[in-house]
Amino acid sequence: GNATDFGDLTRTTQNHGSMAGGGRVLFAGGDVNGAYQNTIDYITVATLGNATDFGDLLAGTGAIGGGGTSDASRGITMGGYSGGTSNVIQYVTLATPGNSTDFGDLLATQDSIGSCCDGSRAVAAAYSASVSDMQYVTVATAGNATAFGSLTEQQNNAHGSANDTRGLIFGGAIAGTASDFMVYITIQTLGNATDFGNLTVSRRYTAGGCNGYRVVMGNGGTPNSPTNVIDYVTLATPGNATDFGDTTVGRAGSAGDAQ
Repeated sequence: GNATDFGDLTRTTQNHGSMAGGGRVLFAGGDVNGAYQNTIDYITVATLGNATDFGDLLAGTGAIGGGGTSDASRGITMGGYSGGTSNVIQYVTLATPGNSTDFGDLLATQDSIGSCCDGSRAVAAAYSASVSDMQYVTVATAGNATAFGSLTEQQNNAHGSANDTRGLIFGGAIAGTASDFMVYITIQTLGNATDFGNLTVSRRYTAGGCNGYRVVMGNGGTPNSPTNVIDYVTLATPGNATDFGDTTVGRAGSAGDAQ
């Protein structure tokens, strides 16, 4: 069905990262008309209403396009862009409002990241000519990222979601053109991504979340304008996406997560 209004963030922003756990969803960073933000907001998923300030990202890392994900206890953001691409990984404890803490570094500076986590291992995915397209960390253990494998295409600006086994990377752009690609990985098994199917609409800067069974993917920038389309797939069964409904308005550069 169609989406319903929930509330508002503390500021107007786009291209932020999201992370969820303990009944909360956090939205970190982003930009406002080209001004990079370091604010972290949160909502309590069970209670409709506006977001509340959680804390701030590390100084100088109010990055756009940083991959946000979580293991349900600790949330992390990876890389991004704030006047230059970043390799910084940082984390917060989802249950405790406060500023982020340094976690480690990606293998190289990187933005336009899609990310996913199986409850233990977090994978950051974005095409790179110099390092592994996909890198991973164990969220409970601070440290630098390790190479995971390659995407099937030169895919950037994608979004990611996962259950406790499989991660899905969807949408994004290839050579600057919005894509309908979906690929998947088995998060505990290092290796290259495998084709999953196609979205109903080619788009980048989309958002999505998984309830452990179904991944729902909404919004994004098409070649011509933002879309309000919501798609879904059953994560255990590769295949093309199916229409789910519509969001209240078309938008791009949003972020989503599921609790």
